[in-house]
Amino acid sequence: MWLPTREPRRAATCVAALPVGSLQRPTINNNPATKRKSHKRNKKKKLRAPDSAEASLSKPQGKDAGRQYTVEEVRYVVARTELFRLLEQDPILVFLKPKLMSNFTGPFVAPDFDSLTSVAHAAPILFQMLRDSGFVLGSFEMEKLCDWDLKSWLRAIRVVQELLTILAGSV
Repeated sequence: MWLPTREPRRAATCVAALPVGSLQRPTINNNPATKRKSHKRNKKKKLRAPDSAEASLSKPQGKDAGRQYTVEEVRYVVARTELFRLLEQDPILVFLKPKLMSNFTGPFVAPDFDSLTSVAHAAPILFQMLRDSGFVLGSFEMEKLCDWDLKSWLRAIRVVQELLTILAGSV
């Protein structure tokens, strides 16, 4: 039985049929996608059973595997997360639009709540606490500061003070 053989195709030999710029040597295709892949045997990976179910659960996995956190580190992360949630949810803080410029600076002066008898006294105290801790206030209309009562301002100051004491410290 006769089988046709594969012969490589030959380039055109007629010089007159080819444009002048195409009279270059044919290049060999070194593209790895067209090369024939050698068939190597894939070695099977042996899977090992864990020593016990308890041992596999107790081993920490991930980028911080084996890292032990201190109580201060956990408090800091939780306080930071709560503060940024508060900045998005509390109506007074949403209105003020505070932005943290880099890291928390500090310490801030803890307010005397007995002296805060009006919004005119409470608002500047909150502004100063945020500025001393590394925040910059956004733009807002001063006339709307009186849209909230004194109780709302005092609540915002207390919550922010609690979190900023952990993050930046207070005097």
